[in-house]
Amino acid sequence: MLTGQPQELELALLRHACRRDYHKILIIDGKTGHAKEWVKDARNAETAFIEIENIDEESERYFRRKITSGSLDSVLKRTRLAWGKEQLKDKDSYEVFFEGSHPSGSNQYYKAEISYIDRERQIIGFTSTNISSIVARNREQQELVKHSYEIGEAAQNAKDNFFANMSHEIRTPLNAIVGMAEIAKMDVHNPKKVTECMDILLSASQTLTNVVSNILDASSLQSGNVKLVAGPTDLRQLIVKVQKEFVEGYKKPNQVFQLETKIQHSKVVVDPARAFRVVMNLLANAANFSGDEGVIILRVEEIAGETQQKGFLKVQIEDHGKGISEEDLKHVYEPFFRDRDSAENYLSGTGLGLSVVKNIVDAKGATIDISSKPGVGTVVTLMDPVEFVEEKKKNNAENEKVLSGKRVLLVEDQPINMMVAKRMLERFGAEVDTAEHGRFAVEQFMQHPENTYSLIFMDIQMPIMDGYEATKQIRSSGRSDAQSVKIISMTANVLPEDIELARKNRMNAHIGKPILSEELRQLIVEVLD
Repeated sequence: MLTGQPQELELALLRHACRRDYHKILIIDGKTGHAKEWVKDARNAETAFIEIENIDEESERYFRRKITSGSLDSVLKRTRLAWGKEQLKDKDSYEVFFEGSHPSGSNQYYKAEISYIDRERQIIGFTSTNISSIVARNREQQELVKHSYEIGEAAQNAKDNFFANMSHEIRTPLNAIVGMAEIAKMDVHNPKKVTECMDILLSASQTLTNVVSNILDASSLQSGNVKLVAGPTDLRQLIVKVQKEFVEGYKKPNQVFQLETKIQHSKVVVDPARAFRVVMNLLANAANFSGDEGVIILRVEEIAGETQQKGFLKVQIEDHGKGISEEDLKHVYEPFFRDRDSAENYLSGTGLGLSVVKNIVDAKGATIDISSKPGVGTVVTLMDPVEFVEEKKKNNAENEKVLSGKRVLLVEDQPINMMVAKRMLERFGAEVDTAEHGRFAVEQFMQHPENTYSLIFMDIQMPIMDGYEATKQIRSSGRSDAQSVKIISMTANVLPEDIELARKNRMNAHIGKPILSEELRQLIVEVLD
């Protein structure tokens, strides 16, 4: 229990507060200029008042000893009694800030506050407080805010540039698609020109697909949602696909592309879509930053591991282009980054390619190394730990008509997508039934005899009933073929989580839109094998 009179406790508390917060306290008679200063001894044990005859003279002596900056005259003026009384006519207090010396030898920051204790009797209080710690904290916060602002501003500028570049990157292939379609329509009776238009249209479509895929990947990767969907992949076919798309869509007319391979196994376990995107992004960069007659080399080499089933794929992309400066190499994996030359002298690209590559490489547990010399060129080396798969021999003649004699059900709500997919499947030899939504698909399946359908190609986002619910009802129908019928998700939902969701909903495989005929054929072979 605390003991003592309230006045004694109050006095003790005030002394404690004064010792902690103030290094100078004065009580001033505003009429005469006399003052008393409250002082404490070095040990903070005793306190007393000392008399001051003239507060202005005492203030001047104090501030001349204390102030080290060029603000002395201003402080002297603002702490004179007459000036202070004038300031206090219409307010209760005012403050004066100054920088002064400290017994430690360092400069400190102080705040002097002048206020009326008793306005009627003109009794004025003067206190001085060391605010150096507050100033330091404020400066730190200001620096932090400034730094955060600079980072935010740089990010915003990068994003603004990205959207401007993205508009160009999307509109360029889109212009080719629309233009070639119109030209093909005008030259419909000239098979040679129509074929030429279709080749350009297909190449532009693949370029546009790659741009959109990079944007989707970047969004997914920035949220930390990096999921790879690995499976046995035909490495040689993947390389052929890369070569075809690069030559048709990215290589400049007079550039030279060289492909060097040293592989023994045809099949490896990778995420084929992400592997394709990584190599395509690197090749696109190589073409973009190389001269019109530059040389771009793609090397793919199989490196043995500790067992026959496990090893490494070494993928190397070399160009003899403009190269990357040592400073820019520190930033190449940052989203939206484009070097100064790219920004000032427009070079195509969204600035997302290497950011996407780095995130995929890290998620896979692979490594990427970039060595470059300005004016000489760049070499990018990937080392990817992989599992090799022994390939079963297939009958190539059989693969040409992979659905010959088979009946399939195609479920798709968009008429154009329905037409495209139906013609592809018919080309593979299939008899194709169609359904516009999931409920109709379930009815079609149930109305036909068991084992009518070898495959069901199921869209996901459809009215009335989506593809997941339709698959669930087919699988739980109780028919003998309910579990054995192969169901392939055929959808524009192409992120890794979409592929995983298709598997969780008991679909056998997934193919993303836009659908390429050769990819569809390969998938059908794998599913039916």
